[in-house]
Amino acid sequence: MEDDPDWGEMVSRHIGPHQKLRLHQVASVPEWAATADLSRYDLIFIDDSKTSELREQTIRHVLARVAPETVVVIHDFEIPPYQNAVPADFERIAFSSFRPMTGVVWRGARWTMPITQLAERIDARKHMSPLRHSAWRRYLASGTGPAR
Repeated sequence: MEDDPDWGEMVSRHIGPHQKLRLHQVASVPEWAATADLSRYDLIFIDDSKTSELREQTIRHVLARVAPETVVVIHDFEIPPYQNAVPADFERIAFSSFRPMTGVVWRGARWTMPITQLAERIDARKHMSPLRHSAWRRYLASGTGPAR
């Protein structure tokens, strides 16, 4: 869901058609999240709204309604109200190698090992520019070894 038409258009042009990714325009992401059926989502990215208060509302609404197996990624996770909006029954990791920080939250043990390993792999290459997309893809896909 996207509440900024200009940003939504730019993202749509950038990603093009995608089988598993659908971008929908809404007037307000927090209002949408308060009533949406989130049971069909495996992964939710939260990076919405013009104010931190609205994004905090989105985080609270999504995490109150999300399916047990869903992973939620929160942009700008260095902001304390975003961290505080995550209920105690969620696991969390803050990817802090780059700024802005990205938080990943989930319930249960299923995702703990893979997300922890991903965080360690990213941190091991924090010297590498996040803009080196091809190098990051190779490095993360390889499972071992340095990125070139």
